[in-house]
Formats: sequence, structure tokens, C-alpha cells
Amino acid sequence: MISKAAVDWSAKQVAEWKRANNKPESAERVSDSRPTNESRWQHPVPGNLKLNVDASVIAGQNSYTLGMVIRNHQGEYISGKVMRCAGRVSVLEPELEGIAEALSWAQNVTEGEVVIESDSLASVNAVQKGHENLLELGDLVQYCQDMLRANERFMISFVRRQANRVAHEVARI
Repeated sequence: MISKAAVDWSAKQVAEWKRANNKPESAERVSDSRPTNESRWQHPVPGNLKLNVDASVIAGQNSYTLGMVIRNHQGEYISGKVMRCAGRVSVLEPELEGIAEALSWAQNVTEGEVVIESDSLASVNAVQKGHENLLELGDLVQYCQDMLRANERFMISFVRRQANRVAHEVARI
């Protein structure tokens, strides 16, 4: 689980975000994998949640970390999760694993849609467009695709790193 320091930091980031973005929300959602010009976190529509996910891989380390944060349509922190995993990997593998973990974790959400956001364009494209020739990562991509097909309430989208900053910082804890 996330430490109190991480929760406090996330709450501070959300408060700062609210102050900086004191304007009405657009009802439009980004649902494709094309990069947008938006560099700020966008609210989901009322009743839905956003689950931002990111991986942190440090060169020379024999481990990597996954960070996830769920927020509601008002930008309020709902829950967070940090996972440290063993292994020396390329960046794509932990990013895909983070999406898979986010999809699995999202099954605990009982109401509304869950928009899962990642700043890994390659991972989001692999899951959305069905790239199956990623060698050892093919099973992970297939798992994510199966999870999305099995639950219509889940959606995955690409966001710029700036819009995924809270998950990025949680992953670096």
C-alpha cells in the first residue's frame, strides 16, 4: 500500500491542480492513442474514475516499480498502489505490466467507467491495436486485451507524462 507521505504528496498535487485549473470541465474524453496537446490531467466525466499508471525503471537496478492512483471526477484521490518487482527489464515490459495490474485492480471498482491512463504510447498502442508480435510480451498484451474485452467499463488511453505526473512520482517512491 501507499505510505502516508505518498498520500499527503498526492493530496497536495491535487489541491495545486485544482487551484491552477479553476475552470469548468469539458465533457469530452480522449479515447484514442494519439498524443494530445494537453499536458494537464483531465477530469473523467462525473460518475467515472481515472486510474493513472506508470512504471519506474532505474538503470543498473535489478528491480522496477509500478505506481497507480485512482481519482474521481473532481480530481479527488480515491486510492493508490505501489508495487516493487524484481528483475532487470526493458522499459516496455514494466509499462505493460503496469497496465495489466491496473486492469486487474480496476475490477474492484463497482460503479462507473474506469479510464486507465498511461504515458507509454507503445504499450497503449500494443493493447489497443492488437500488436501480438512483441515476443515474450505477447502474453501480457493478450491479457490486457482480454481484460478490456471482458469489461466494457474499462477504457485505456495515452496521456503525456505531464498529465500522468502523480502516477509517475508514486512509481518513483
